[in-house]
Amino acid sequence: MTDITEPIQSRSPRRAIIITLAVLALTWFIFPAAVSSWVADHCEDGPWCPALQAIADSVDGASHSIGLAGPLEESRDALRTNLGIDFY
Repeated sequence: MTDITEPIQSRSPRRAIIITLAVLALTWFIFPAAVSSWVADHCEDGPWCPALQAIADSVDGASHSIGLAGPLEESRDALRTNLGIDFY
């Protein structure tokens, strides 16, 4: 028998799932127009595509309407250039 000494929380996949979702949410906040453009380019058919496009467009529109898109635009452009995705 082996003794497991680490807590169950550190072995749980829940932490990895939460971190993955947090990174995706942060990416969506940093690049709202890029996510909208990517969904438009890569999601051609299927029942979820119109819903994903509507959500992506809503997040992009909301970031512009409440003023979050403007202040970070220069840093986003620099980051996009450094990542090699400045065509979005």
